[in-house]
Parts: sequence; structure tokens; C-alpha cells
Amino acid sequence: MCQLVIKKRGFSVDKDILKRASYVNKDGYGFGVAKNNEVLVFKGYETFEEMWSAYIDETENEQHPALIHLRNNSRGVNSLENTQPFVVGNMCLGHNGTFTDIPSDSGKSDTYVLSRLLHDIFTSSPDLIDNESFNTLLAHFMGRNKVALLKPDGEFIIFNRKLWFRESQGGNVLYSAYYGVNDYTSNNSSSMYERHYNRGTTNYSRNRNMCKSKTCTNTLYTANEIADGICISCMIDEYREKKMRNRNQYELLN
Repeated sequence: MCQLVIKKRGFSVDKDILKRASYVNKDGYGFGVAKNNEVLVFKGYETFEEMWSAYIDETENEQHPALIHLRNNSRGVNSLENTQPFVVGNMCLGHNGTFTDIPSDSGKSDTYVLSRLLHDIFTSSPDLIDNESFNTLLAHFMGRNKVALLKPDGEFIIFNRKLWFRESQGGNVLYSAYYGVNDYTSNNSSSMYERHYNRGTTNYSRNRNMCKSKTCTNTLYTANEIADGICISCMIDEYREKKMRNRNQYELLN
């Protein structure tokens, strides 16, 4: 699961949330900015801090609308080509989720394949993006994936808005996933995710709980982290190691 962030004009992203999310979503950093009636895309950064510095510069201290993406690879290889956001017509697209029905060949991610299809459509028919019937059809195709398009005028088209994990500043900054979002900053979460991730964790000390992994010093924030005694970054690492062990065992048996 990636972290996708929508930031509207004149509002600010919480750097601490993004930095914590980057511990897990470290397979590609990128962002798009709408300024001077065009969308510019920047990606290929080696570190989160490098991306954040470029983001502050290109948004002119967060004056301009932006779409930020931190990738956690689920399909396709780790490469600049698969790093989001993607140029789609005169817009850029970011995605959190997995399109299981989209074929992923030659190391291309499912989002890459989708973006190329939409790029062809919106390049030949740019007015379709404002067509209500087309957007309704597109929303049906999205399923439960969280997708956003940033337009040259700084407006956003958001799919599955109710599934985004958290909003802040009156809905002017949206975070698609819970990575990096702790109980001190998630009071505006949708009720579904509030019940699932924050149940019974409204009163605890920020520094009381530490990850029990021997090589980790992260503080535990979310309900899931505290219940398991391990931070989300280490959870993902353990999952990947287990997945690799199972794959190796399968290859040995066959």
C-alpha cells in the first residue's frame, strides 16, 4: 500500500507524517505541481529528504496545489518508469491500491499500464475529463482503489473519496493510507478507518511504546502497532521476508 497525498492551493502537508510513511513506502518518491496553468511532474529521488526539498522549492513553499506519491511496490519492478505520479494528458495521476485485473507485463506496474491507456484517451479527447458520464464509468472501473488526478488549473478529480484515510485543514489535505498517521493527527479520519485502526487507543503516551524489533528504535503510534508490539515498517519487512522464504521453498520443491 502506497501513500498518496492531495494538497490544495495554499495549504501545507505534515512533513512528519510523510517522513514516517517513507519508512515503509520507499520504492519511489515523486510529486506533481500545478502552476502557471500547467502540471509539472518531478520524480526519481534517492531519499525522502531529497524529494521533500525539491517539493518545497517547486511548490514555492507550498503555495501551489500538489499531488505527492510514496511508492510501496506491489506490482512491477522498482524503477523510475514505475514511479508515480504519471503524466496523463495535461494532468498527472496518483494511485494507492492494486488493479488486479490489469495485466502487468515486462516489469511495468498496473498503474503504469492504466496511466498509458488514460494518457491516450485524454490526449485525443481532453474534454472527456469533464464529462460526468465518463467519470461515472471510470469510477466504476476503479473499484476500491484510491486515485487522484491533478489538473492544470489546480483542481483535483478524486476517486473513492470516502475511502481516503484522513483529511486535515478542512479537507484541503488528504492522505490515502494510514502509514505515518498517528492518533494525535487522525481525528478527522473516516469512521470506518477510525474504528478499525484507532479503537481503544485514545489515551497513551507517545513515548511509552517502542518497537520490539532488535534493530529498530521507532515509537509505536497506531493501534495495530501497539497491539503487535512492532512498528509498521518492521511488519512490512517481516511480511516480505516471509513471502521470499515461501517463494524459495516453492522453487526448491519444484
